[in-house]
Amino acid sequence: MNDKIKIELDKYEVGIVLNALMEYRNKSIEQEISTDAIDDLMIKFHKIYERVCPLIKSMKKEYAR
Repeated sequence: MNDKIKIELDKYEVGIVLNALMEYRNKSIEQEISTDAIDDLMIKFHKIYERVCPLIKSMKKEYAR
């Protein structure tokens, strides 16, 4: 089953979601719970954040050098 939900978020809202996922991930690590699903979601939201916030993309290139 491939049920997908689409929502519109601005870059501020995407940042909030990323921060919430990071907090949830940290709590899961403390409780020794697997973070695989959280990690996958964070990767998806980070890619979205890079698209809507060019500064992040340019900083990423700078650190890659």
